[in-house]
Formats: sequence, C-alpha cells, structure tokens
Amino acid sequence: MVSEDRGGRRRVKLADVAAEAGVHTATASRALSPRDDIVAAVSREKRDRVLAAAQRLGYRPNRQGRALRTGHSQVLGLLVPRISDTVLSTFYEGMLAEAQGSGYSVVVANTADNPEQREGFIRELVEHGVDGIIYTDAHLGEPPPTDHGVPVLPAYRFSEPPGGVVVDDEAGGALVARHLIEAGHEHIALLAGFPYASSTTGRSRGFLTELERLGLDVERVPVEHGGLSAAEGRTIAERLLAAPEPLTAVFAVDDHLALGVLSAVHRAGLTPGRDIAVVGYNDLPVARELPVPMSSVAVPLDILGARAARSLLGALRGDAPVSELVAPELRVRESSTRDPADGSSAGHTAVPGAEDSVRPARWT
Repeated sequence: MVSEDRGGRRRVKLADVAAEAGVHTATASRALSPRDDIVAAVSREKRDRVLAAAQRLGYRPNRQGRALRTGHSQVLGLLVPRISDTVLSTFYEGMLAEAQGSGYSVVVANTADNPEQREGFIRELVEHGVDGIIYTDAHLGEPPPTDHGVPVLPAYRFSEPPGGVVVDDEAGGALVARHLIEAGHEHIALLAGFPYASSTTGRSRGFLTELERLGLDVERVPVEHGGLSAAEGRTIAERLLAAPEPLTAVFAVDDHLALGVLSAVHRAGLTPGRDIAVVGYNDLPVARELPVPMSSVAVPLDILGARAARSLLGALRGDAPVSELVAPELRVRESSTRDPADGSSAGHTAVPGAEDSVRPARWT
C-alpha cells in the first residue's frame, strides 16, 4: 500500500518499493544506497528488481530519514565570496562532479567575502545537517573557523597557517613577469586586487619577486590595490595612462580587472599588444573572444574543486586534510605580443592544467 502525504498526494515509502520488488526492506535500503560498498552487499538480480520497482513507483529517498538512520545527510556545503563569480562557478562544477561520484550533493551559500557572514553560514549549514563544508573566502591573518563538529576546510584561498587545495598563484604571477620581461617591457604596472586574499597577494608577490630577480627595479612599478571589477580596472588604468611616464605593460591579477584595463586602453586610442601589453588572470572564456584576444593565466578550477571535494570526503572518513598546489598556465595572446600567437602559450607556460599538475604543498 502507498501512503499519502499531508496534501493527499501519493507518497512512496521504502517499504512500498521493497514489497513491489519482493525483498526485505533492509535489502531495498542497501540496493538504493549511494555508497558502492553497501550496494555491493546486494546481488545484481535483487538490485535490478529494487531499482525497477523504485522507478515504477516514482520513489524518492527521504534524506531526513536516511540522515537519522546513518548520521550522514550526504550533503556538502560550499561557501563562496560572490555567487556570481564565474571563476568559482567552475570550481563548484568540479566539486559537484566529485561529490556526486560518491553519492553526495552540494549546496552553495554566498558570504559576500565577509568572515562574520561566513561563520553564520557555517553554523546554519551545520544546523541543517551538512556532513562537511568547503570555504573559498579565507582572509589572510585570520584564525581557522571554530570547531563545529564537522570538517570545515579552506580551498582556493587560505588564511593562517597556509593550507588547503589552492592554486600556485605565486608561480602564476612569475610566469607573467617572465613573459613581459622577455618581451622587452620595463615600464610595467600591477593591478593587485584585494590585499587580504592569498590568491591576489600571491599573484602580486610572485610577479614582483620575479621582476626583481630578472633585474627590474620594482620600486618603480606602480602597484594599485582595490577590488576586482572591470569598472575599478578601467578607473585605475585611466589614471595610470594619464601619468607623465608612459606605461608599456599592465598585469591585472583578475580577468575582470584586465577587461577594465582594455576598456581604458581603447578609450585612450591605444591598441593592446601594439601600444601596451595587457595580461589578466583566470582565463575566462571571454578572454579569447575579444577583438584583441587577451593573454591570461589559466587555472584548472574544475580540478581544484574536485581535489577539494576529495580532501573533504577523505576527512569524513577520518583522513587528514590535504594541502596541495595546482599549477597554472600562461596563455599568451595578441594583447601582450606584437607577434600574435595562435592562442597557445608560445613557450611561456607552467605545467598544464591537468591532474598531474597537482602536487603536495610546500609552504615557506
């Protein structure tokens, strides 16, 4: 018999599926488990019968009931600084794919890059029963989140002490510095973005350190901090372009900033690549579709998300959280070379954004 919910609609229970398939309720539960090790305890013939019965009856698992029985909701949380961020949407896709492969789903919350809001969302997600949380909005110098009884791990950005699954942003900044110096640039500006984020500060530090190593006087490099929007990039670039000493190159630590720089360059009657080199970071899809395709540092964010999910799932099994660096890759295009490349990295690359680009972190 199929029971009804409060609205009078037919609600299929696990017992209904078991009766339809002619098996014990416990067998039906194991056959429908998201965990492969539990499903393996049921014969293929019985599992096929249970799955067919569940499909015929339109059965949907009761997550609350399962959580009460197992102590696990099979739900993970992801906290992002801006839910509209294209970069972190790709991170989410990688995390979700890895989570779903282990029978988990992922819910997302927007912290507005505010540590107090993050702490509130952590409490709220834990109250709703998530099994673990990844947060991507860490601020430098802040302590780790308080103990909430579930794993809460950083990724993409880190605080103190350094850790988590992150991009080797210092290496990414160094790639840009080498590219610009090899192209003969000496009058270079840096749009450094947030001063509190390990991602943007790492890119800036790697860039300036490599410039200095290659012999450039970094005291003469204008360094502009601020947000990451295109509007801010345009405003800063317009001011820099109006300075007495002309610039020959700009590195913006985020593609949105770099798009604003390109807007300012266009308004000044200049041509990217010919009159001034512009390089961004994150290699958004729009970068290669611009009238003058934009050079940018590419990051395998889907791999980053997958590795973060894998670390969190390991922590749920009792494993120690991992710290890993994912290597970026510079993709040189017409915005930073007078001899336009075909979109490839033209020799200015790090390890490609693939699974073997992930390595254990060595923090210094």
